[in-house]
Amino acid sequence: MERTECKEKVFALLGKTTERLSPRFSQTGHIAVMEKICPLVDALAAEQMCQSVEAGVDEAMLRLTISMTGVDMVMDTGAYSPFFELIGLVNSFSFEKSEEDGVLLKLNVDGLWEAVG
Repeated sequence: MERTECKEKVFALLGKTTERLSPRFSQTGHIAVMEKICPLVDALAAEQMCQSVEAGVDEAMLRLTISMTGVDMVMDTGAYSPFFELIGLVNSFSFEKSEEDGVLLKLNVDGLWEAVG
């Protein structure tokens, strides 16, 4: 069964954030990139057996961050992984140690909102 966790969480969050930011900011056409990113996040989460996929918005920076937590993450450059496609679609990413001694991957997407007026 294909995971759809990312899309449901992200689009609900984007809608709520856009409501809060309105009328000062509106969504841009760049929001369409999330239709590409979310299935790749779900595929990577399944591949890496991630324990959680979370999303949050830094409203001051107008940045969406998708966070994935797993015990470990192995990216093999010799094989296909959604990770390599994902990093071409996001603005930045980072790896950190998670609170549970696992790995936390953060994927950052900018440009989803723009100032009105």
